[in-house]
Amino acid sequence: MKRNQKIKKKAQLGLYLSPNHVFSYHGITDFIYTAVRGIGKSVISVETAIILKRKYGYENVKCFYFRLTDISVKAMLANKASKAIDPYLIDKYDLEITCKNNVVYDHGKPLIEFYPLVSAGSKGKGVNLYDCNFFNKKDENGKRIKTFVVTIWDEFLMAEGIEKKSVGDPVSQYKIYKEAILRDAEVITEYDAVYNFLLANNVSECAYVTGALYNYIPDPKNYRRVKLTRKRAMFWNVPITEAYLEKRKKSYNANIMDYKNDPNYAEVERDLSLVKPKKTRIHRVTALIKFDKIDKGKWFCLYDGKYIRRYSNECVNKNLVIPMKRYLDELYDIDLVNMVFERYDQRNFMYADIMSMALFQGQLKLIKAK
Repeated sequence: MKRNQKIKKKAQLGLYLSPNHVFSYHGITDFIYTAVRGIGKSVISVETAIILKRKYGYENVKCFYFRLTDISVKAMLANKASKAIDPYLIDKYDLEITCKNNVVYDHGKPLIEFYPLVSAGSKGKGVNLYDCNFFNKKDENGKRIKTFVVTIWDEFLMAEGIEKKSVGDPVSQYKIYKEAILRDAEVITEYDAVYNFLLANNVSECAYVTGALYNYIPDPKNYRRVKLTRKRAMFWNVPITEAYLEKRKKSYNANIMDYKNDPNYAEVERDLSLVKPKKTRIHRVTALIKFDKIDKGKWFCLYDGKYIRRYSNECVNKNLVIPMKRYLDELYDIDLVNMVFERYDQRNFMYADIMSMALFQGQLKLIKAK
């Protein structure tokens, strides 16, 4: 407990996040933040793009902003994109914001392109955002012109009840858009050309995303900046500072805030009661639960009728396959699908490890029974 408080104290910041630390990393392309609303996650990600555009030219920096749904994107772009750019940034950089379709402009120059994820269906595949010459620009002397791409995924989870309207996996759609933007562009070693921001309000909200993309499940009690070197990523569970809490307690909403129990302010305990003890051995695959036809990252083995584990190239009898969706080239049985949901709702499954639990729960939520 004392060690945890020491880490928190050491990580204390001011009231808001600053983009300064973003530029202090070399070789890191992905910045994943979990932090309470209002601490500046979205602001520093957009500000990073503005800083680069002002320094290197608007034509040399591309910025793409992703929200989960069309409704979210339309809300941000409504009334001439009045909700898209924080007023703090407009004042600080003297921005002149206009909007046409899904593009926000500053003084008539493209600033950010906005796209939805799960409501986009297969649109990501059809949108050609890649420019093979973008990272190969040269000046009149043949010297490389520095060019940059900034992507921002803001909002990981939909409100309860909304997810049933989802028509896709946001992680899959995000990967499709990233492919459409960067394609096979090689990593530039001379300077940091790509900045990807992934923003969530708390650790539990991002476990499925970080597990699927980075093979990493964050610890809600760890406030250190964690480098995932092989993934060129940095994860930071930003602590709630005393300065920020004091400011919130003086706000008009302080009288309705529950700082002890609100997941935005209180430490969320990770439920490990369903994770298999390390000494417990698993023996035999009794079912293969599939959420996708091709992507084996969305396959899960049920061991001994009880333990869920990520598929790891096990040989499984075709008769043991349970497809959770139609059109997976397997015999679809709604009774088996309902059985999986019922066992999950009754906490009847256990999990071989935390990663398997996060990924399996994430897939079930995406096809939650209507």
